[in-house]
Amino acid sequence: FTLATILIVSTVVVYQQIGFALKQDLGYEKEQLLVLPLEGKLIENYDVFKNRLTQNPDILSVSRSNHNLLGRNSNTGNVSWEGKDPDFTALFEIMRVDYDFLEATGIKLIKGEDFNPSKGADSVQGAIINRRAYELITQDNPDAVSFNMWGEDRNITGVVEDFHFQSFHQNMEPVVILLDKSFATNAFVRLGTGDIQNAIASIKSLSEEINPDFPFQYTFMDERVYHHCGCSDSDRFRSGLLADAGLAFGLCLQDRF
Repeated sequence: FTLATILIVSTVVVYQQIGFALKQDLGYEKEQLLVLPLEGKLIENYDVFKNRLTQNPDILSVSRSNHNLLGRNSNTGNVSWEGKDPDFTALFEIMRVDYDFLEATGIKLIKGEDFNPSKGADSVQGAIINRRAYELITQDNPDAVSFNMWGEDRNITGVVEDFHFQSFHQNMEPVVILLDKSFATNAFVRLGTGDIQNAIASIKSLSEEINPDFPFQYTFMDERVYHHCGCSDSDRFRSGLLADAGLAFGLCLQDRF
């Protein structure tokens, strides 16, 4: 009876944790966000790939980044600003992106503006930071509009809402987003609510046309998030947990009667 009770309680706790993970607001829109690797000729022909994809009405936006939005990827403590406490240290996550990254991922801009091709050098030399980074930089200097990273001054051109790229249980970390397509190995494709299967078929056809030497691969961002937090195949896993709990409950009744 005691062992069965422990199993039931453990099952309920795990079930609740999975439900919590599935319902979390990550700070970006993980649903209907396709992620595919950029490799082979897709790298050199990315602009053609993007332009042709966005002609499909079922594809809303396309961008690319070196970051996959899952865990630490690249970071630095070499960030300073006017009024910074010399004893204060923090690791700033660095995300290198191309145009339309915020639109494709659904990360919310709360101040300033997104990178824009018409801005030219202003976008290339500027930076978008998240709320946490903005709070750090402006806490002792509310009028701060720039910071220094790796010995180079960067104007703050935009601020985005905080978003999760680590565990839900970890504090939000400061993030710097740079307009830099170097090492951008992840394409992010925002799908509409129309014919998703047709959109995927179009992406596959174009990918195989441009990049025939590599197999077409993709995942949905929500699936990647569930896998990253240990919740892959979550519906099936939760059904299994409920079955185990039912079995344990039956054992309890059998033991008592």
